[in-house]
Amino acid sequence: MIIPEYVIKNGLRFVKSYNHTYNCYVKIRWKDKEILKTFGEEFLGFNEEYYKKAIEEGRILVNGKKVGVDYKL
Repeated sequence: MIIPEYVIKNGLRFVKSYNHTYNCYVKIRWKDKEILKTFGEEFLGFNEEYYKKAIEEGRILVNGKKVGVDYKL
């Protein structure tokens, strides 16, 4: 179990960033869609530019392998 570290800023407590692996399976509606478009539409926590950079840097992988932003699921 990870014990979170905290940072206090302006009287507010924030959890320090840490690496986390999130695994998901391709849904039927994603079949043959580009990975960047899919992430931009389905995972709204970040914008498409963030996902583009994450894919290019290899932080988003498919079956453990780096792919391009135009990779079709």
